[in-house]
Amino acid sequence: MFLTEHAAPRLVTTGLAFVTILLALSVGLGARNTGPKQPIENFSHRIHAGVNQIECLHCHAGTGRSQLAGVPAVSVCMGCHQYMTASLEKPGVKQLFEYWEKKEPIPWARVYYLPQYAQFKHEAHIRAEIACQTCHGPVQEMDVISLNQPLQMNWCINCHKNTAGAAKIASAPTDCTTCHY
Repeated sequence: MFLTEHAAPRLVTTGLAFVTILLALSVGLGARNTGPKQPIENFSHRIHAGVNQIECLHCHAGTGRSQLAGVPAVSVCMGCHQYMTASLEKPGVKQLFEYWEKKEPIPWARVYYLPQYAQFKHEAHIRAEIACQTCHGPVQEMDVISLNQPLQMNWCINCHKNTAGAAKIASAPTDCTTCHY
């Protein structure tokens, strides 16, 4: 069977679209509800931020002064866990104590990435009293942190443009240099 001159381009386009969809699914571009495996077994933001109502900035203390949120030092975790004798037998708490005794940082796996040509300043958003959940989703309900928003330019611009009525962020900048070097 021979393809007509009009059918061949459609077949190629359809084939490329199919391959693109398969590739996207195979690398997980559609899977935004699962996060990377973390080094502390069963660590749960739902328990810490939800059940125990620990504020984000308690553990991610440098976030208000820094461009990056960063991860808590082992000493921050130990500030509470050294006094919680009931949890000492839990595997994750045992792992925490191992890092503490070895004087090693916990090698948390990063969840959020931006391209090198873009920047996100946490401190500006904290000063504007933007809830962490605006970008990170309902962390207090997540056992495993996962990418919850698309973190693409149009998503950020829409947020900056839709700030009317919020006194602290009514003038959120949309200039290119706000986010791009």
